[in-house]
Amino acid sequence: MKTYGLIPEQILASLETDENGNFIPPLDDGVTAIPLVKLPEPDVTSSEIAEPNLVWFDDRVERQWTVRARTPEELVKIWANAQAFMAEFTTDEKAGIALSTDPTVAALRLELSTWFSQVFSNDPRVIAGLDKLVELDIITEARKEEIVAL
Repeated sequence: MKTYGLIPEQILASLETDENGNFIPPLDDGVTAIPLVKLPEPDVTSSEIAEPNLVWFDDRVERQWTVRARTPEELVKIWANAQAFMAEFTTDEKAGIALSTDPTVAALRLELSTWFSQVFSNDPRVIAGLDKLVELDIITEARKEEIVAL
């Protein structure tokens, strides 16, 4: 089985051929099969995304790529759970968090101990907690950006 573009309908179909290259079953009258050419996915930065699209020609159909900037929603880092979020921190940073007597950090520790769903980098609690860790010199601003980077 190989994927072809069928014209004039402009649809993709997986077709089988015999040893002579004849389609099994034969194509309907007026339908032509053209090869699908899959162009490689381009390299993108963390702030970009490559989306596939089909471009139809008389003798082939190409899977091409359009590179676009990620939307604000796509720029959000998502951790599977609080443990995955905490794994971003070094041992020294975790010790600083654990030993902090600051009320905001204490509240975030409690919050994370009962947080059983995904953690989003744009959650106000996460933002406030990370900002407080910077303010208390537990992490640097650069380190905060590294933690939330995609």
